[in-house]
Amino acid sequence: MTKNKHALGVLALLGCTLIWGTSFVILKDALDSVPTLWILAIRFTGAAILMALFAGKKLKTLDKGYLRGGAVMGLCLALAYILQTFGLVYTTPGKNAFLTDTYCILVPFL
Repeated sequence: MTKNKHALGVLALLGCTLIWGTSFVILKDALDSVPTLWILAIRFTGAAILMALFAGKKLKTLDKGYLRGGAVMGLCLALAYILQTFGLVYTTPGKNAFLTDTYCILVPFL
């Protein structure tokens, strides 16, 4: 049973890597015909709708503290995605992915 879980974990990791890696190439192609902020607006509006559907009635329990904290984190995340996507216009998907993922090394030190 443990061997099957390990194999499933490796397979899931490979699948995530494939999806993550190809997203930079697909996004680079999309940027040739759609403006950066439109791509991000469409992408995150869809994600927000899906999250709202799954959250359902729990959204009514949010207070001002949660909303304020969420707004600050959302602003930071939006800024990061905007900078990353604008950067993809001027460089290759591989370089963009490399620079984006330096956070894996930098965040623990910060």
